[in-house]
Amino acid sequence: MFGKASSRASVPAINALCAAFRANASPLVWTRQSVSDDPALAMPPWQYDLADPVVARAVEALRPGAASHAL
Repeated sequence: MFGKASSRASVPAINALCAAFRANASPLVWTRQSVSDDPALAMPPWQYDLADPVVARAVEALRPGAASHAL
């Protein structure tokens, strides 16, 4: 998993909110960011410094097939 601890701390509140939506038969919509090397979806080279190991790890976490990319 990749992410800030402070962000992960919000998961219980998000789960409770989702449970309330489900109990009320309200729709839930999930979105995610994907990273690709394909020209139509590729990030511009100036957007991220992939030489930075932290940035490279974050970008890899957003690639389809990565465990952290799954919904």
